[in-house]
Amino acid sequence: MKLRVFEITAIACLILISGCAGKNHIPLAKSYKDKNISTDFVILQTQNEIRAEIKRSNVASAMGGGIIPALIDIAVENSRASDAEDIIQPVKNALADYKMEDRLLLKLEPVLNGAPWFQKILLKLVQGEEEKFLDQALNTTASDSVGVIKPQYSLSPDFSSLNSQITFSLYLASKNSRDQDSQTANDRDPIYKTVVRHSYSLPLKSNNEEANSKIWSASGGRRIKEAFDDSISALIFKLKNDLKDPFKEH
Repeated sequence: MKLRVFEITAIACLILISGCAGKNHIPLAKSYKDKNISTDFVILQTQNEIRAEIKRSNVASAMGGGIIPALIDIAVENSRASDAEDIIQPVKNALADYKMEDRLLLKLEPVLNGAPWFQKILLKLVQGEEEKFLDQALNTTASDSVGVIKPQYSLSPDFSSLNSQITFSLYLASKNSRDQDSQTANDRDPIYKTVVRHSYSLPLKSNNEEANSKIWSASGGRRIKEAFDDSISALIFKLKNDLKDPFKEH
């Protein structure tokens, strides 16, 4: 895993808790019930490091808004992010040789092969931003659709749990979206989407962030690697269940 400073904007979104954009589940339309959709799948690596969530500052909210309180919130969150980055560094170092996406790919392969409503044409790892990837993929694929599988993971503000999620989205290829009704005519609107989440709590956790970081990273990162292995298995299990009935409302 490559290491990178955690971005405040990502923290503010609280991606792993509530999601930054869009619905968490979009069922497949009944019109696809008798179709076997050929699909190019990618595991999209938009995150190359484990991140540390931070506790939001609520000065502006408590004071009814305003520029000065908002600036105070920004300063407080920047300070907390800087401290969290220092504390999480030993965990990042311990994960330097852990290939999370490679393990995810191995677990995903049989799940995608076994789904009855689409035909997996390929599955590969891609690194980059989702928007840029979709622009090219939807216009160049020979398949009916493109499936984007996006993993995300972070440590809670007190470093006591590993929070992870997988966002699974299926987009019609541009050549096919033009033939659909107005609800699916936009290439960027997935015809199916589901989000699965898992939280792994640190055994024998402390009330201190630095102590928890040491527990995660001790013995070559044994605890954090066990947490990732457990989380990947749990996420794949949940995703497999969702894919059994893509028409179901959540």
